[in-house]
Amino acid sequence: MARGEKFAVDHYALDLIDDWRKIKEPTTVFKDLTRVMSDFGFSSVIVTGLPVPHESLEPMVLAHHWPEGWWERYHQQNYIDIDPTVARVRSSEDAFRWGSTRSPLLKPKQVRVLDEASEFGLGDGFCVPIPLLNGFEAVVSFGCDKYMLTEREEAALQVIGISAYHAIRRRRNPTPESEGRSILSKREVECVKWTAAGKSAWEIGEILNLTEYTVNTYLHTAQRKMNARGKAYLVAQCLRAGIIH
Repeated sequence: MARGEKFAVDHYALDLIDDWRKIKEPTTVFKDLTRVMSDFGFSSVIVTGLPVPHESLEPMVLAHHWPEGWWERYHQQNYIDIDPTVARVRSSEDAFRWGSTRSPLLKPKQVRVLDEASEFGLGDGFCVPIPLLNGFEAVVSFGCDKYMLTEREEAALQVIGISAYHAIRRRRNPTPESEGRSILSKREVECVKWTAAGKSAWEIGEILNLTEYTVNTYLHTAQRKMNARGKAYLVAQCLRAGIIH
């Protein structure tokens, strides 16, 4: 993706996720994710679970492309316990920009983590929390020196991040899909497809001749059936399951 050019980020995301459904090797998925990293203007990415407090991050990491010196310092100093972006991931399911965690309420040691990251060209970034049903937490986090994402690109990158995490984890630890998963109705599938295309509930209602309330009802029902918390996670789950393409 060349920055500054008009780019169909929705199609980019959907095509990529469709490819991942066919890929068998986790290294191939992560190679694609590093390309995404560059295409969206980032220089680093990490895909990892989060340990319980005071335990090491290293065994939880599925893959990373971080500056070597920063990875060593982060691990040796156990910054996972004081990193304000990690604290946000533990308390929110919404994707967010690293810079939004800076606050006068941060402790000096938390500010130090953000400032030291800047020394390695990671002055800002974008975190995609991964909601997991087993109670554990995970994240895909992209780092950069200069943040350039639009809101639409952020939405696309959130879906990509969620899908990348599950694609990599599933290929490292294959597990069968839940046999008891409910099948979505035709209307639910239509609503999810248009959500994946970046349409709001109101816009979907105009397209399908439904009220905004009805569209939201279909989406909420689909989330319940797919055990998905949030629309981005719903889209990622449906893409992963082959319900939408």
